[in-house]
Amino acid sequence: MAKKSIWISPEGDYLATELIKLRVTNLKLTMQELAEEFNALHGKEYGIEVTSRSVQAKLTAIKRKENQDKVKWASPGVSLYFAYLLSFFPDNDFEWFAQKLNETFPHIREEYGPFSSYQAKIRKGFLKDKGRLPNIGMETLRVVNKIERQRLESDETIKKIAEVERALIKARTELSWRKKKDKIVFENRNLKDLILEKIEETVTPFSPVKVPRAIVPRTTRKTKESVVLMLSDIHFGEKVSSKETYGLGGYNVETAVRRLQHLSDSVIRITQKQLRGYAFSKLYVFGLGDWVNGTIHEELAKTSELNVVEQSHSLAYVLSQMILEWSQVFPQVKTIVISGNHSRLYKKQPYKERYENWDYNTGLFLREMLRNQPNCQVEIPNSIIDYQEVENHVFALMHGDDIPASGSTQYTGIQKALFKLESIQGGKFRDVLRGIKREYRGLETRERGEKNAKIAEKLLRDIIDNGAKYLIDNVCMGHYHTVVTLQNGDILMNGSVIGSNEFSVANFLSGVPVQRLFGVHPERGKTWEFSLRLDVADKEHKRIRYKLPPELEEKGLIK
Repeated sequence: MAKKSIWISPEGDYLATELIKLRVTNLKLTMQELAEEFNALHGKEYGIEVTSRSVQAKLTAIKRKENQDKVKWASPGVSLYFAYLLSFFPDNDFEWFAQKLNETFPHIREEYGPFSSYQAKIRKGFLKDKGRLPNIGMETLRVVNKIERQRLESDETIKKIAEVERALIKARTELSWRKKKDKIVFENRNLKDLILEKIEETVTPFSPVKVPRAIVPRTTRKTKESVVLMLSDIHFGEKVSSKETYGLGGYNVETAVRRLQHLSDSVIRITQKQLRGYAFSKLYVFGLGDWVNGTIHEELAKTSELNVVEQSHSLAYVLSQMILEWSQVFPQVKTIVISGNHSRLYKKQPYKERYENWDYNTGLFLREMLRNQPNCQVEIPNSIIDYQEVENHVFALMHGDDIPASGSTQYTGIQKALFKLESIQGGKFRDVLRGIKREYRGLETRERGEKNAKIAEKLLRDIIDNGAKYLIDNVCMGHYHTVVTLQNGDILMNGSVIGSNEFSVANFLSGVPVQRLFGVHPERGKTWEFSLRLDVADKEHKRIRYKLPPELEEKGLIK
């Protein structure tokens, strides 16, 4: 039978280590089998014969010792203080480290035994493996500061360490505060402001062109009106394969630019040559969304010829050239940019700050590029619905993707949505009208005179300025890629520039690329209308005069 002293003999540590190795590699052995195996390996050499009880007692003692060591290093401040010492004295004098630990934590030494240089060496290796050396966190410094504060008076070395520590804490605190402040400022700044700032720094406006004189009809036969162009669903940047759409579609950057050039030529030809009996003082461009292709769908991002930033910037560059041509024909050109759904930043359409998308950014680019042109105005509403007064008639502008389907066709849902919109707007008008009625009835009890006349004039202006804007005459929308007129002409749905693509053909929704152009009379409202087919430009093969930004010319997208 083996004596207990065998484990504390000079060979005891080695034998204990061999016992642990044997146990780890033979976990299924019983204690009796383990003792027999151990005796077979080492009994003859060392003249020993251990029993199963002795083996079990030794393993239990080793386990208890390991647990005590774990408790020691898990005690508050021990590991942190050790890491702190290593950061200032990263040498291999582990005897010194063990001495420092025993001096600093006497209560742990008395309860669990002293720290040894071997334990300090093992702990350093652990910290290094975990990537915790020599980086010290704020929690480390706080614990060390608490420990060292008690010994500042007796140890000059610790005093110096404490001074360095306080300076380090102060520097880290200031850095952390600055980072938090910068993060808060960045998060609170609107994405719109950040993008606008970059646009103003990088975009060079186009040189102004000659502005035509205000149109005054030479004869009484001239009809004075304004022109409205509905411009939507360009999907600039998308690439459509003619082979995959059975020849019904075919689209790329070159096709888009060619069709937009044809659209510009058509607007000028119709308004200046075909409609000679009219005098047009202003052109309204209703941008109804989905101007750019976007990246919300993986297949669009994969096949697109341009990334989304290039889509936005390039389209604004092309549209600026188109609008500058119109500004030489019309005394005033006003462009309104409504955001669509393809240009959104997230896969799911948000409702808060929804305007922050790439259509909106295209409008910012466009406004900056046309900044020097005096007769061009670009409006970029934050709302998904905007109201524009054209020749005393109110037009509601929207993309249309928020309207839910209802009934057997999508048009039923659109009509229901219009009814609700008219009800909401009508309620606002009634509120304005009630307030004006109360003031007007007060005039009846007063004496008539100049003062009452001025009040009556003010009430009339309130009706015109504050109330009439809620009376919608027409709704203009895009999204559906189809030219449709609903509800006796009150709802005007626009086509697209892209035409058919793989999705529309697969869902039997293909249509031709077409945009709407119409006139608005001060009394009669919407009058004449043209549906401008754009695929005609694909067959004409005219020279493309519009340019892409200089940094994209080398890509050879326009031949």
